[in-house]
Amino acid sequence: MADEEKTAAIAVEPTYTREALAGSKKYREQCDIIMIALDPDREYTLKEADAKIKTLFSKPIKEKINGKE
Repeated sequence: MADEEKTAAIAVEPTYTREALAGSKKYREQCDIIMIALDPDREYTLKEADAKIKTLFSKPIKEKINGKE
């Protein structure tokens, strides 16, 4: 019985394209990050989008300076 409820809850969660998320009020300040982090051919739940953004922010910054690596 509990498994059926979990399955139903997962199936009901809405999904959004990266363009819809980038244009939303919640992600307005992070629209550029959304466009980089999310795949254009896939739809994401809010939890998935938040996880992708968090993963992107947790990576170290690699900076190239005039051909030096």
